[in-house]
Amino acid sequence: MSASPAYYEEPVGPPSRFPMWVKNVPFLLMHLACFLVFLPQVHPTPTAIALCIGLYVLRMFGITAGYHRYFSHRAYKTSRVFQFVMGWLGCSAMQKGPLWWSSHHRHHHLHSDHEEDVHSPHVDSLWWSHIGWVLSKDYVHTDWKAIRDFSKYPELRWLDRNHWVPGLVLAVICYLVGGLSGLIYGFFVSTVITYHATFCINSFCHIIGRVRYNTTDKSKNSALMALITLGEGWHNNHHYYQSSANQGFYWWEFDISYYMLKTLSMVGLVWDLRGVPEAKMHPSPEALVEPVKIQPVDEGTHIVTPIMVSRQTVAQSVLASLTHAAEVASVAASSARQLAANATHSASQSLTSTAEAAASQAKQAYQSLAHAAEVAAQSAASLKNSASHTASEAISQAVESAALMARQASQYACDAFTATTEYASHVTDSAKQTASQAAQTAVHGWNQAADMLSQAIQALRSKGSATG
Repeated sequence: MSASPAYYEEPVGPPSRFPMWVKNVPFLLMHLACFLVFLPQVHPTPTAIALCIGLYVLRMFGITAGYHRYFSHRAYKTSRVFQFVMGWLGCSAMQKGPLWWSSHHRHHHLHSDHEEDVHSPHVDSLWWSHIGWVLSKDYVHTDWKAIRDFSKYPELRWLDRNHWVPGLVLAVICYLVGGLSGLIYGFFVSTVITYHATFCINSFCHIIGRVRYNTTDKSKNSALMALITLGEGWHNNHHYYQSSANQGFYWWEFDISYYMLKTLSMVGLVWDLRGVPEAKMHPSPEALVEPVKIQPVDEGTHIVTPIMVSRQTVAQSVLASLTHAAEVASVAASSARQLAANATHSASQSLTSTAEAAASQAKQAYQSLAHAAEVAAQSAASLKNSASHTASEAISQAVESAALMARQASQYACDAFTATTEYASHVTDSAKQTASQAAQTAVHGWNQAADMLSQAIQALRSKGSATG
């Protein structure tokens, strides 16, 4: 058997013959069909209402526990058969295929509330983040590179191409069980409610709610949204620690999807549910990388010498953030080196364990790198706006240089994280050659990230000392 490719990529076919508005017609008709509840022959019978509520909960679980926590974040493990079942259940919610959904969600986490975010209400409008991006022609295709760990399964690729099949099957079942009323309430009304409950996480949970953890985005916790979406409303928790199977970190933060996953784990359908480390739930103050907060300077204010103290403080804050990120990257590099060395002589169990540890460190390093880049970018903007003094320009240029290098290092870290995670999955399939190559890629990526951060730190130190 030949080795699997690095990732699957769908062959490029001829351009679609239909304009985008035609492709959006089924989505729009789904909403219009809800008005059929006013027909005299459609009644809210007990069967119809039971179908509506039951299928909402079941399909929301397919989105939250399947599309989101499993396919997007690999928060637990399951068999290949049940993996397909979760994909089918998610597809029945009519939100396209699991590979499409998860690839775009991973992209969202890489750029959350920044310029490249697919659906940020802070970058674009509330309408765009809620529903506009879904109707856009720019996000029709699946990003195969972003979902290479699951795109290797042909049955999931089939499900992604034919994502409408589970929904149509469910519509027929609703009609057979509850007649026309069962179809309208159980399928159409339930589907539209599931749509907008899911969309609210993208839109309102980045605007309304409470913030517990400092993150690089505007994610919020909302108890109301957590109730409606079976636990997804603890959105700030999730953006702080993305790989956990539970998004409610404390006992009072109800997370129905997690309770259902725990139940499935008791019967062996899922296992290895990832939790939140105690140190992450209660981080020490020095472990938090705080964004730099600069007091606005009035344009008419005369800049005097003491202002340089605040500028140097800004530079030192950026330096501290980058140093912390470099240290985490170095630890991950060492782990990746050991992982590559073990590829030739360790047992599969040991390899998988080592790979997962490296992937966890990689994720922490990526978050630190991304935050350091954001701190540097904020500092550069603040310094530029504060004064036109030569010393300010020198420090500003150094910070901008650090921001650029940190962002590039952040991308290397992301690639290394993907490669290391792939390594763990390939080892279980005994694909030793592919695993070794993935590990070497991780080592190379981490080394480049650490080198670039070191250059940024040196540039910042030299500029700071020259202007101090």
